[in-house]
Amino acid sequence: MKRNLAIAIMLLCFAVAPAKAQSETQPDPPKSPDAPALKSHPKVADKKFWIFAGLQIGATIADIETTQWALSSNPRVHEINPLFGSRPGRARMYSIGMALTGVQLLLQHHTKARSERTGRAKGFWMVGATANTALHSVLAVHNAGIAGQPVCPAQGAGCR
Repeated sequence: MKRNLAIAIMLLCFAVAPAKAQSETQPDPPKSPDAPALKSHPKVADKKFWIFAGLQIGATIADIETTQWALSSNPRVHEINPLFGSRPGRARMYSIGMALTGVQLLLQHHTKARSERTGRAKGFWMVGATANTALHSVLAVHNAGIAGQPVCPAQGAGCR
């Protein structure tokens, strides 16, 4: 019964759809030699953009992995970011962290496109990219330092 209903709905959709999906295009009129050349739009996602994007993603991965290392090596360590919770798993950290990095990349792409369109604040998109990379790099180094500390169960007694 469900199969027949699905087939009927699909046939109804095809029946209501326009028969001609593409419109006819008229050929472009010939260009005169006196016509002004169209402005070429520079590519927004150029090599520099992808290098910065790769650095941000790499720094985010380093931050997540060193956090997981610190959480697994010391039972008293906890995450201080309230988005993740006190002892987040790897999947939770990657889903939230990479989503936020992706949003930042989209905003940087938008900012770069807008600055190239208007001609103002050309390098402003790199401020966010540099700040994001620097923050995650500093946090990764901090997490690695915490993970490398010895665990002393007796509040320091007997540990060197």
